[in-house]
Amino acid sequence: MRRSLPQAALLAALLAAPGCGGVWQQVSASPDEFERYRVAKSAPEVGERLQAASDYLKVYPQGNYADELRAWFAKMEPSYYARLKTRSSGLRAYLERLPDGPHANAAREKLAELEMVRGFALQHSRELTQEAQDLEAKLAGAERLRDALVAEYATWVRELAAIDTYDAPTSELHAEFIRHWRVDSPPAKCRGDACAKLVSLPYAIPAGGKLRARRAIFDVRLQLKRGRVQRAWITGPDLFDRLSEALSLSAVRPNDPLAHAEAIARAVQLTEQMLEHAFPMQQCSQVAVSPVVVNRQCQGRKVRVIAAVEPGEEDQIIFEPIWARLEPAPKPETVKPKAPTPRPKDAPPEFQP
Repeated sequence: MRRSLPQAALLAALLAAPGCGGVWQQVSASPDEFERYRVAKSAPEVGERLQAASDYLKVYPQGNYADELRAWFAKMEPSYYARLKTRSSGLRAYLERLPDGPHANAAREKLAELEMVRGFALQHSRELTQEAQDLEAKLAGAERLRDALVAEYATWVRELAAIDTYDAPTSELHAEFIRHWRVDSPPAKCRGDACAKLVSLPYAIPAGGKLRARRAIFDVRLQLKRGRVQRAWITGPDLFDRLSEALSLSAVRPNDPLAHAEAIARAVQLTEQMLEHAFPMQQCSQVAVSPVVVNRQCQGRKVRVIAAVEPGEEDQIIFEPIWARLEPAPKPETVKPKAPTPRPKDAPPEFQP
């Protein structure tokens, strides 16, 4: 009995101490429960985290972390579904991750609808088997190209967001980034301390009963200083419009402000999904002032998503350390005043030099 009193006092102190709630949760959770919670918090992909959170809530509906994961799941799942619902591959991915998710029935209905549309298209050309095969190949090929564009952009956002070695040599960057940057064609090129990798990807969207060819072009850039990484960013003309077309299958006309605003919203939604692991919204979100549409800072790093406003500007996603500052503009040269012109002795009174 004497030995139990210090233990009880220690337990009471632990529970009463500020900030020790999380410690008590971990202590009271079983190894299986805590491992499921850890995966839900740290998996690299939002889909994996949602799946892990859903699995946790099924097994531990009243668990130590149930309220936290339930609130996070309710916040993130709708935007995750919205990003995937326009493509058959996206709907299948959603159902694979969340077969009992809030939008599972809607996903099955939408998938059946898309498959029905494809079935009608094939049935319409069934008499000409070769044409049907060509149509199927074109539809499938177009979807693969759109998926490839979205995946390439998402990968670059995740990899740049993971950079935590600013003011260090490029050799200290993550191995996955170095391979993607230096090895994958075309490799990055440097001129002095400015390095860039050009990404140019074709895709197609249905319009007017035909597949319309498009191309998305953007640069992935690093700014160095004596070989050390200072800043990283993605920049491209009409980049958010191109991403929106690949996501929604709807063309964005150059002179349509409403379509452009919707395109920015879709691109921002995708970008925020990719930033969530390295820059969680809850901990990192800052006020964004136009043209900045996303502004997050934490753990010594910051990211800004900037939508082009003026003609000739590019959409950008900029990653840099919080201590980064733009180089100051050179001071203008001081112009010395000219010495006054001496008045000629014979000048009239109204003479002005």
